[in-house]
Amino acid sequence: MEFKLRQRELSPPNLAASQFKYETAWKLVEYTEEGRAQQRREMPLPVFERSELAKMSVIANRNKDAKLLEFVYHQVKDSLLPNPTPSILSEVKGKALMARMDMLKAADRLKATIEYGDYRQLPITDAQGLTYTTSVREVEPKRALETLIRYFTDSPEKKRERQAVADARDEQLRMAHMQSRDARDYSVIRDRIAQDFYRAAGVNEDSIVPALTRDQILELNKYSETLSVFSTDRRYFKEVVAISGPLRSAEIQEASKMRSGQSRSQTFSAQVREKSSSQLEKATFRAADELKLVYCAANPVTWFESPSA
Repeated sequence: MEFKLRQRELSPPNLAASQFKYETAWKLVEYTEEGRAQQRREMPLPVFERSELAKMSVIANRNKDAKLLEFVYHQVKDSLLPNPTPSILSEVKGKALMARMDMLKAADRLKATIEYGDYRQLPITDAQGLTYTTSVREVEPKRALETLIRYFTDSPEKKRERQAVADARDEQLRMAHMQSRDARDYSVIRDRIAQDFYRAAGVNEDSIVPALTRDQILELNKYSETLSVFSTDRRYFKEVVAISGPLRSAEIQEASKMRSGQSRSQTFSAQVREKSSSQLEKATFRAADELKLVYCAANPVTWFESPSA
């Protein structure tokens, strides 16, 4: 359902409407800034409703937008930091931990793009509009002499292909750099938020168990296996999995017990209702039989004889 809603948000009509609303609002802000600047007056700080801040928080966490998350946090931190509960501290630490793992994954993807970008298959569209895949290693010359020869002998189509492949590789590298930078910034903001909560609660970070779902624990454990045995992140992730795993299992078992208890109570209630209804039916039939016997004793002829008799 959530995926369908996101698709609807990103559909062309809604996207065009959102862009139009944004451009209109931005022009109004620019006009207002120019008018106030002529009067030597500054623009006041923006004011948001709670629902708007909640939407911005959802968007910031969904897109891993560090700047937007930092802005929303500074808007609401005065109401969040006083007396944080243990569950909130666990949730904050869990989010910071997952952000760190995402940052390390993005760094790994960037490293792989740098090292193996020349060997990756890249989509290219030819002059006829057909799409195929090739790599930089397949189209680029291997030696300096071959480079010189192909500079004069390659057809315009071959030169265009080489340029398109190089552009595609550079675009992949640019995207990997951007994703790595965004993941790093998001992790930094998450760590700052977590540290603010730890200081507000007056607790040590090591004393807090992160709140993680079962899928997050499995993902964390799986990624830790890919790290070096000497990595501090691997040791830290393993410790978190060792602590969170049994707790999560205990929570699942407790929830299962509660569900089974509810199902047993529901079954017992159903049995009681069935038993009560069956007893009521038996009592009703017994009363009817007694009435029949009394009627037979009082009117023996009319009971056993037919109406014609």
